[in-house]
Amino acid sequence: MIVEFFGIPLSGKTTKKKSIRKNNYYSYKKFYILNLYEKHKINSLTFRLLYFCCLKIETQENVLIENRFVKKKFNKILKKILNYIITPYINEDYDLIKKKYSNFIFYFNRINIHNTNERKKILSNWIKSYLVFYSKASIQEKYIIFDDEGLVQRILSLIFYLKIFNKADLKKVLKFLPKPNKLNCLDIEKKEFILRANKIFDIKKKTFFMKNYNNFHNKYDFIKKYIKLNFKKIKINDNN
Repeated sequence: MIVEFFGIPLSGKTTKKKSIRKNNYYSYKKFYILNLYEKHKINSLTFRLLYFCCLKIETQENVLIENRFVKKKFNKILKKILNYIITPYINEDYDLIKKKYSNFIFYFNRINIHNTNERKKILSNWIKSYLVFYSKASIQEKYIIFDDEGLVQRILSLIFYLKIFNKADLKKVLKFLPKPNKLNCLDIEKKEFILRANKIFDIKKKTFFMKNYNNFHNKYDFIKKYIKLNFKKIKINDNN
């Protein structure tokens, strides 16, 4: 089973995920690391290193409100180590599955082209990784994949900073979206969002977020309504 959280930034996805920990629950990335080990692509020492990096990164505070320089620097180093080791495997696996998800990738790129060059690159890397993670996770039944940063959330990231985007293309992205079994949607009222946004350490980001609640929420609501109307096999829970 694959369970994803969905919500705008600061809605509490990471906090909620950390509060529900079980031994057979794996994030997409943790499961991919486990899969590499079980397929004998990495040895036990590498597995332990990657798992440690992943654990520390996933249990950190929200990066928007984390203001401890040393801890942020440490987590960046761990992320670089993790990405350096697993990226070649992701690229190899992606070449094997990209044809299967070609429609989704096509429409995703049609929207992504309107993002800035830096953001285009980030989103392209994200979607490549998560398609690979999903392809591995969806064909097993032993573990529950439980993630606050799944494919549905990446679609919100796709349109997050865009003032204008083609809704017909977005509907196509959602139509071909690889689907989780369960989606936990976390709504957040504007008053609470502003209180949390006020804790953002970076002044420019704080100002941007405090001004854009309605914009963020409208995009989130559009995606959630589309999924509720069209994806009958997905179990959707609000504010769980």
